[in-house]
Amino acid sequence: MKRIIVNAIPLRGQMNGIGRYVKCLFDEMIRFKDLDIDFFYGTYFSKKLENDKAISPSILSALKNIPFYYQLREFYISTAIKSKTKNKKCIYHNPNFISYKMDASIITNIHDISFIKHSKYHPKKRVDFLTKHIKKSIEISDYIITDSNFIRKEIIDYFKIEPERVVSIPLAVGNNFKIINQDDSKLNISAYGLSYKKYFLSVSTLEPRKNIISAIKAYSKLTKEIQSEYPYVIVGASGWLNSEFYSTIKPLLSQKKIILLGHVNEQDLPILFSAAKLFIYPSIYEGFGLPVLEAFASGVPVITSNTSSIPEVAGNSAVSVNPLDIEEIYNGFLNIIFNPAQEKKLISSGLVTAKKFTWKQVAKQTHMIYERL
Repeated sequence: MKRIIVNAIPLRGQMNGIGRYVKCLFDEMIRFKDLDIDFFYGTYFSKKLENDKAISPSILSALKNIPFYYQLREFYISTAIKSKTKNKKCIYHNPNFISYKMDASIITNIHDISFIKHSKYHPKKRVDFLTKHIKKSIEISDYIITDSNFIRKEIIDYFKIEPERVVSIPLAVGNNFKIINQDDSKLNISAYGLSYKKYFLSVSTLEPRKNIISAIKAYSKLTKEIQSEYPYVIVGASGWLNSEFYSTIKPLLSQKKIILLGHVNEQDLPILFSAAKLFIYPSIYEGFGLPVLEAFASGVPVITSNTSSIPEVAGNSAVSVNPLDIEEIYNGFLNIIFNPAQEKKLISSGLVTAKKFTWKQVAKQTHMIYERL
């Protein structure tokens, strides 16, 4: 029986990519009979996988304004974990970049190194903290798990570490992302003022790296008739460094051609995906690009970037574009709107691609890493 300590703090805030990774992976990992798993939620440990005790976003926002917030947070986390692992043979699995030396084998997830490769897209405090601690975190980790071969190669090349210590395990799409028919979608999407297959969709934290601003500029080139028929719906929490984003969308917001929904609950998200006409994800840099896979599984055609890790996920199942080329994105819209055969082909191909990625497989590969320790 292997004893595992998991940093499950990402489940305490609004559900984001890392939180979803923890929830979906350990929904499967708890099925392994040879694992004894404790989840650390920041203020307590539990044998249960929980995501219903979220810390208020306003409290989280206030905490982040405290001087030396990152340092204080990590000192507290590391102290609590060290006390749990002291003099005990166990594995500490941290899904969130920074681990500290302790009496345990250590597995750390590094989902991307955008804070190094694209530091201008992040708050300075975050960049400074991660840059300061990431190298040591890699040194003391027995294994680094990445989400894609692209990120694995970047980490090996940048930090000059042994390739066998860096393992790429692709993410997967949850079973809740699927084709949902019009009748089953109607009540939920009407609550948002939307109609079935009558809107375009992006799902992303509103931060510069996600590059939603390029999609908005391309959308603005569409005719007023298309914009009226298909408003552009953007789902995601407000992030950082996004003043240009808000100034760009202001005129379209007032005309209700762009609709900002903010963070939506997990139950509504698959319905919003499935009921969309198309999904656009023009990110400049990704460690994986999970929303692309979620759109595929939802039976929605996708326009996405041809950069970083995204081609590993999208393959030939999406309209791939240069994320900084407004004209290419604009033509991507037209290619789906006015080409039903292309739309049907993308939907069919996307569904096939999505089935290749399962959380059961992610769990199996992660369990193999545990077995090596």
